[in-house]
Amino acid sequence: MRIAAWFSYNGEPFSGFARQNGQLTVQGNIEDALELLFRRRIDTTCAGRTDAGVHALCQVISFDLLPDEWFRRKPDSLLKSLNALTHEEISFRSVRPMPEDFSARFSAVMREYRYYICTDVAAPLLMEKFCWHLGKPLDVAAMKQASTHLLGEHDFKSFCMAVSAKDKPTHRYVADISFKQEQIWNSNFIVITVIGNAFLHSMVRTMVGTLVLVGRGKRTPDWVGEVLAARNRQAAGQNAPAEGLVLWHVTYDEQHFYYDPRPSGLRGELASDQHLSDAIEDIPSVLTPEGPAPKAVEEAPKASPEKDKKSSKKAKKRTSATESSPAAR
Repeated sequence: MRIAAWFSYNGEPFSGFARQNGQLTVQGNIEDALELLFRRRIDTTCAGRTDAGVHALCQVISFDLLPDEWFRRKPDSLLKSLNALTHEEISFRSVRPMPEDFSARFSAVMREYRYYICTDVAAPLLMEKFCWHLGKPLDVAAMKQASTHLLGEHDFKSFCMAVSAKDKPTHRYVADISFKQEQIWNSNFIVITVIGNAFLHSMVRTMVGTLVLVGRGKRTPDWVGEVLAARNRQAAGQNAPAEGLVLWHVTYDEQHFYYDPRPSGLRGELASDQHLSDAIEDIPSVLTPEGPAPKAVEEAPKASPEKDKKSSKKAKKRTSATESSPAAR
């Protein structure tokens, strides 16, 4: 059976998502927990492998279980076991069976990342592990203009780690890049949201580092187009720090249910059985048509006192006659 799980994690203590010998990784920690539960090795596939220090609000994995392994445990029980056995910086939110052809990686249609930049001079103490504390103002309008060069399908080799790009396709599709100013815990942030079908190694962080150079006035917006055309990692800006990046959301086709952390009004369609109990509660009760009134039970006629006396006298005569007969002796 194909199973999928949705979970979040703080990437700070991990050496990335992918399993590495001798290193604490998200995948390695989860697969070790699954092995303890089911007493055999279980391989997982994720929606997007994150680098060391990168966080996830909505990561998705898929893995296979035998039918009896799944039915021996209730989903709530499996969820509690995973949360108990995995690292304290991992929090599982949902687990459920999926169609056999579902893959957390290959069934994903879009992936959404968000990057947090603090522009305040004062350190954002409550967010310092989840942002890039730049401490300088940025020209957001110039960054927006520069980001238009990155929209659509392009060869993003300039925005990928050189080693990872060797002998591999580097074309990707970026659907949207948006900028929003937010205040969190009394600190000011610029949040950059990047949505695409898939991303190369360190691609989002390199895009952010490149756009920040434009925002600081060190490069022009059109320079980003030149970087893209160069197809050379050396042409782009620095890799933005890992702690500011969050894998925010993964979208699947309508036939696949997915955990969506956004407010209900912004969520995608859910599987029809997800709110079955709610749907049942909304069904109006069916009123049965009124049938004919039940007939009153007729009372047996009461015997008159005179008849009762006669009946008792006859019964006494029969009794005395029976006792005087030879057969009764």
